[in-house]
Amino acid sequence: MKAVILDVDGVLFESVDIKTEAFAELFSDYPDKVGEIVSYHLQNTGVSRYIKFRHIYENILHIPLPDSLFFELSDRFSKLVFDRVVSAPFVEGARQFVRECFHREIPIFLVSATPADELTAIIRARWISTYFTDIYGAPETKTHAITDILKTRNLDPSSVIFIGDSTLDYSAAQQTNVPFIGRVPSGKESPFPDSPPLIRIIPDLTPMREYL
Repeated sequence: MKAVILDVDGVLFESVDIKTEAFAELFSDYPDKVGEIVSYHLQNTGVSRYIKFRHIYENILHIPLPDSLFFELSDRFSKLVFDRVVSAPFVEGARQFVRECFHREIPIFLVSATPADELTAIIRARWISTYFTDIYGAPETKTHAITDILKTRNLDPSSVIFIGDSTLDYSAAQQTNVPFIGRVPSGKESPFPDSPPLIRIIPDLTPMREYL
């Protein structure tokens, strides 16, 4: 294993529910549509909020989304989630795994649908930025981010592991030929096809110490 790529929400932090609650709060002025909006969000975890906002207005609310409102939504969403994500617990075993990789000089990259500047601020606020070689966030797609990591670091895809929790993560691994480990919390059904690039399902990151 020459490098590790991690998704953030649901892999590094237990923060998936925080984003779901933020969508419900952000669109609370549309009570008859909130259920559909939240359902769309949950079916598309790992997709940038920017894409979701435009889809929601065009296909669920059926009203225009001017640029001024788009930027206002983005700002309000960031304010809703920032402090909550900063204080969210780590996924069990995640902090220990990240530290172990760092001490063994295995590069770790974060790849997320969270805006890059916001994600960087969260990582710094949690005092863990020293562990990560680089951070990729929106508007960069996960597929493009992984491709860039492989190219700039001259890494063979088979020597890298990507740990994610969404079908979008699986798809990015598939498109880049990177082995994929899916995090599925205990008691939940796996959303991943039982085929390559999937090599294992884990309930948290505790089992990842085996790979070191």
